[in-house]
Amino acid sequence: MPCAGNGPRYDECLTQEERRSIFNGIWLCQNCAKLIDTDPERYTVNLLQRWKAHTEELSRLELEGRELQPEQLYEGYFCPHCDTFSKKGVSVCLGCDADIYYGSTPAAWRQDVQTGMTTSILLCLVFFMLLPQWIDDFFGWKVPFFWGGNVLIVLFSCAVFTIFCGIFYAKRRDRTRQEQPPVFVRKRH
Repeated sequence: MPCAGNGPRYDECLTQEERRSIFNGIWLCQNCAKLIDTDPERYTVNLLQRWKAHTEELSRLELEGRELQPEQLYEGYFCPHCDTFSKKGVSVCLGCDADIYYGSTPAAWRQDVQTGMTTSILLCLVFFMLLPQWIDDFFGWKVPFFWGGNVLIVLFSCAVFTIFCGIFYAKRRDRTRQEQPPVFVRKRH
């Protein structure tokens, strides 16, 4: 899995022969290859090796005409903490009791809401306070702060806009994360 010097999983400890070996390869479609190469922290060498071993085991069992185990019949994920198979849609790993999040974790959701709200506050500041001053400076047009509106109405509008932007940004990031493998989060004891 560690490839050439400019690759995301390059390992200088491998010899040229080891790097070219069939044991160091995994064959994927173009879309999956791009996905794993753009996020090497999530798709680690260890995870890719487990995927390869799992797929080879399934193929071997099929060729031998042997019955597949229940975890081999379902789509799912291996827990990175305990290597237990979890069927897709399950919310808790049975091996280590880790929570499984398909999308944003609660901490990521809070962070995304804060990011969206902070960005919208800056936009409100620019639109209602700085833009009128810039228009006055560059064009000589006298535009009052808050565009001449009632301060309380403007502040209320900014507060509503800020909350909306925070939730909108968090939902958008959550949809993006749902397209990726789930995140396994161990509970603190």
